[in-house]
Amino acid sequence: MTHAVDAAPPADLGSSEPIVVGRGRVGRRIEALPLSLFAVGLIGLLGVVKLVRALGWPFTSGGDVAFIELAVRQMVRGGTALGPYSRFGWHHPGSLLFAVMAPAYWLSGEASRSLFLSSWFLNWGCAVLIVLLVRRMAGELAARVSVIAIVLIVHALHFDQLASPWNPSLLAMPALLMFVCVAASAAGSVPALVGTWLVASYLVQTHIGTAPLCAVAVAIAVVAFLGGRGWRPRFARRERVVVLAGAALLFLVWLPPLYQQVTNHDGNLTQIARFYASPPRDAGATSHSLHDAAVQVSDVATAVPLGRARGVALQAIAELPVVRRLQRMGEEIGEDQLQKLGELGQSAEAAMAGLGKVPSHAA
Repeated sequence: MTHAVDAAPPADLGSSEPIVVGRGRVGRRIEALPLSLFAVGLIGLLGVVKLVRALGWPFTSGGDVAFIELAVRQMVRGGTALGPYSRFGWHHPGSLLFAVMAPAYWLSGEASRSLFLSSWFLNWGCAVLIVLLVRRMAGELAARVSVIAIVLIVHALHFDQLASPWNPSLLAMPALLMFVCVAASAAGSVPALVGTWLVASYLVQTHIGTAPLCAVAVAIAVVAFLGGRGWRPRFARRERVVVLAGAALLFLVWLPPLYQQVTNHDGNLTQIARFYASPPRDAGATSHSLHDAAVQVSDVATAVPLGRARGVALQAIAELPVVRRLQRMGEEIGEDQLQKLGELGQSAEAAMAGLGKVPSHAA
């Protein structure tokens, strides 16, 4: 005797509906775990432990780092309106970098090595914000991918460079954070839009060379935000608070350099504008080709895939079969053209020699 067994109805093979397979409770729990935050937190904690252990070791600042420490000390003892010093006689626009370094410098009793700890905190803080923003906008899986990208950047730039208080070494991770904020702004995030303004202000104040990049990033963020929310967006109450708070922070960030500019006969911003309008001879070439400009930027940039990765990338591109084939074709075409030009030159030479001869009947 057979017993009827309840079974699920057979799937309709002719249906266009996709068959969804559940991941299960365990899979969903694993996917929901904030492993991305744990990973980026662990990376930062290891760096903090290493730097705190060396905090009391003897160290004497030199070169640009000495000027930066003097500015941080001035910030602790009374404040400063200008940014890092340039060898061309002016300062970078603002002192936001020194304000970031001042707390650890004061708490450590003005220990020089605290500058390295502050630098690592700055870069690590940007990495944490990147992961948090990606996780909020795209989910945990995308955040884990962003952690992998951050690990690659740390590996490429090395720990020493990310913990260096030299201002060009404190641009890569904030710039990456700015790009992520731009992407989130395009998705309609008001905090990300405000974050784009603030991070761009930090970058410009820390190094004036980032001004063109920041201007483009801010413009894209604003246009993309308005394109998604409408050209006359309506803000919720919490969003209005974020916008007002961001505007107040921007005012406070730019108040010192603007005050210095208007209260001095030859303000720092005027000196920067005059320098770029007519650079001195010791500043290098005043004009160059686009290729030379790209090489110069990539050689000194601190962000992947520029910097030391440029040569590897160009070598990899040059080794592609398509590129090598095009190169061989170009060489073959060039050889043929050179041969034809040689034959044409010989013909022209013979014709000119013929024109130079005097006919016998005209002698």
